[in-house]
Amino acid sequence: MRATTLRGSVAALLLAYLGNTAAWSAVGVGGTYTVPGTNGTITLVLQQDAGGKVTGTLKGGDLSALLKGTAQPGGGVFGAATTEQGQFMAYFRAACQGNQLWFDLIDANATGAPNLSATKRISFPVGDGAGPAAASPGGAPA
Repeated sequence: MRATTLRGSVAALLLAYLGNTAAWSAVGVGGTYTVPGTNGTITLVLQQDAGGKVTGTLKGGDLSALLKGTAQPGGGVFGAATTEQGQFMAYFRAACQGNQLWFDLIDANATGAPNLSATKRISFPVGDGAGPAAASPGGAPA
C-alpha cells in the first residue's frame, strides 16, 4: 500500500514539474505511431476514451510494455508502463508538440520516485510529415 501512495504522491509532484517544462498539446493522443529503431520498428498504440483514460502498448526490439495513464488538464498524458505480468517498469508521458508525438519513459529510482535524469524519449512523427504508415493519430488506433 505504501508503494502505491508513494507513487501517487511522486506522480503529483512530477506532473507539476512536467506541466512547466513544455507547451504540450491538449489534442488527444490516441492512435498508432511507428518509427524505425536500432532493433527494428518501434510501435506505439494509444487508445484514449472520452473520460481521459489512456491505455496502450509500446513494442519494438526487446521492449514490450503495457501502458495505462490519464490525460492531463494542460495537455498530454501521464501514466505507468508495466510488463505483461503487471510489474511496474517506468513512468511515461506522451504529448503532441508540433509535428511530433513525444513519448518519454521515466525510470523510477530505488524509492519509487521518478529519476528525471534517466528519461528516454522516442519521437514519433505525426501529421503531414508522418506519411500514412508512420502515424494515424485520432481517437482510436488505426
